[in-house]
Amino acid sequence: MQLSVRYRPSADVLIAQVNDVADEAVQRDRPDADTTLEWVRRPDGSRHLVGLQVLFASARADWGQLSPAISERLDERLLVLMDTLDKGDDASRNSLASTALEIEVPDAELVLPDDLTDFYVAAPSTADRVIATSRSMVARPELPDIWSDDGTDPGDVGDALVDLADAISTCDADADADPTARLIATLRELAATIRRSGGRTAPGCTAAARVALRGGTPLTARERKQLADLLKALDEPTQWADAVEGIDDLTARLDRRPR
Repeated sequence: MQLSVRYRPSADVLIAQVNDVADEAVQRDRPDADTTLEWVRRPDGSRHLVGLQVLFASARADWGQLSPAISERLDERLLVLMDTLDKGDDASRNSLASTALEIEVPDAELVLPDDLTDFYVAAPSTADRVIATSRSMVARPELPDIWSDDGTDPGDVGDALVDLADAISTCDADADADPTARLIATLRELAATIRRSGGRTAPGCTAAARVALRGGTPLTARERKQLADLLKALDEPTQWADAVEGIDDLTARLDRRPR
């Protein structure tokens, strides 16, 4: 199969599309808040990927995986392409530029798990599925929001992250302004993403926040390590309650620092 892969650095979005899909029913699913999969059902019952969009792609690539919802071999191939596309001269000069490549991909790399639940265990979601035909698009009924496995409200996660961002913004006037601002911005963006995600995780956004932890902020090395672990825990719905408690504890410690 020929696959077009496009990366837009300014938005940090990777888009992949199979070129020769026509007159077939296409279904769309979101395994997490910043990944969209498009696939078709083949006559043998298997599900073949025909489209992929990943937000915060470079942040995910830094952590070694774009998405657990696609085959491991395709993920590895796209990571290599990310490195190539991200170095394009046009992309570095023009914030509106995108870089693209066309590659041949074996059919086997496009096969998705037999059952949707196989890759929704960590971030369950069958909402936002759309069945598209060549003549019409029929939307399936909306499914209810899916909260985390431990029942934690996504709003509570968002509130905890915003409180932490506020604490970081006021706890040390001597910190480097630029990295501190990046960290605060990514924490607030993660809060907003989780609040509107219907309970889905946002591993791309948490990866971006972990990247923003790399030095220059008011946090100590130990606090950066702790926050990195807490952000990673937000990628597992079963750990949301513990993560919120840990984030609240870190916020309280920062609030107690002399101003």
